Amino acid sequence: MILAFVFSGCSSEREQLPDTYVEGSDFQYMYTREASNFPNFQKGDNGYYLLWNDFIFFFDEEDELIVPLCSKPDCLHDKETAQEKRESCNAYASTFTSTGLAYCNGDLYYVDTDNSSHFPTLYQYMSDGSGRKKLYEWTEEGFMPTQWIVHRDVLYYTLQSYYTDEEEIDQFLAFYALPLTGKDRLKPEQIYFPEEEGMETIVLGNPVAYGNYVYFLEAGNQKKGDEQVSSYIKTHVYNIQTGKISEIRVPGQTDDQWIGKVEFWQDKIVFLLYDSEKGDSGEGFYYIADLDGSDAEILFNTDHQIYNIYGDGKYLYQSNAENYEMSEDADPKMYHVYDENLNEIDTFTTDDTFNFDFPIGSEDRAYCIYYKESGEWGIEYWDKSVIGSLNGSEIEFTLIPYEGSIQD
Repeated sequence: MILAFVFSGCSSEREQLPDTYVEGSDFQYMYTREASNFPNFQKGDNGYYLLWNDFIFFFDEEDELIVPLCSKPDCLHDKETAQEKRESCNAYASTFTSTGLAYCNGDLYYVDTDNSSHFPTLYQYMSDGSGRKKLYEWTEEGFMPTQWIVHRDVLYYTLQSYYTDEEEIDQFLAFYALPLTGKDRLKPEQIYFPEEEGMETIVLGNPVAYGNYVYFLEAGNQKKGDEQVSSYIKTHVYNIQTGKISEIRVPGQTDDQWIGKVEFWQDKIVFLLYDSEKGDSGEGFYYIADLDGSDAEILFNTDHQIYNIYGDGKYLYQSNAENYEMSEDADPKMYHVYDENLNEIDTFTTDDTFNFDFPIGSEDRAYCIYYKESGEWGIEYWDKSVIGSLNGSEIEFTLIPYEGSIQD
């Protein structure tokens, strides 16, 4: 691993948490998917929360009921037509520039990045629907939080701004931590700023987290020699306890080999070592490593480099859905399911309404939000108790409509 330039800070209040997944406190990696790193579905202590059409809704799994997250008795919620009254609803969250939803230790968090009439703002929502409040604003002109997560009472985010430098448009990118509790509450800390010589950073983001580690991706262009420019992608890991940042690498890795998205399985990380010289059709090698990126070893290999992998805490899933959608010559869309010993125990596929991978969900169920041309929308779920008996068949989702969306 390579040590990166870092503004270190260590919070003793967070040192006691274990290096495993802590439900209710940690980033919910199982509700993201490859096509969108912004989760709009979160598990809470007493049910689930979802972000849809400018409002946050509560889903009672036992009663299979979806309701707006607002306890005001005289509020029409999403049925209100007057914009001012809509915005006064406790559940209101403008999804014009939605960047996801996060649940952490009893509260919900949402970042409104629509800066057309106000500063980008972090909101905190009470999970019982009793209220919401502005928690933090990014007031420096031109600066925008883009991709973010909440993990163990800290907001981690990329801060971006464009500026003109000698008649050229350039951009500022840095990775920050904003504690939401404790003595450093709402005091932003810059924990990474790309400044390696010869590197032009274009993307900084895709944050995920597990245990005492936060991961984020950096991509851009690098010079080889005086003029030649090549692309690069690398993934950094931030140690919450020590404040140190390292780049995840494997032994023998070349400049043409990249590590992008990491997935979590059995308290370890799993990732693809992508070889840019081979391209998507080349043989892919997937590695498993400790959470800090050390002790990496090959877990398995595939005949293509664009399979996606997901973990739900119990099973590991391998999918070619992205290749299937993007290539006319791709193999049939198929998911492979592996147990804790990496034995393949089942395969399944999805219908054509799933253009990309769906959020893999928890050990028991996978949840998605569906919508129809009629305006009806709701939740659909897949019951994972059928794993082991699918044998390549198409999985079935059960629909739970939001009653307020059904036209009379």
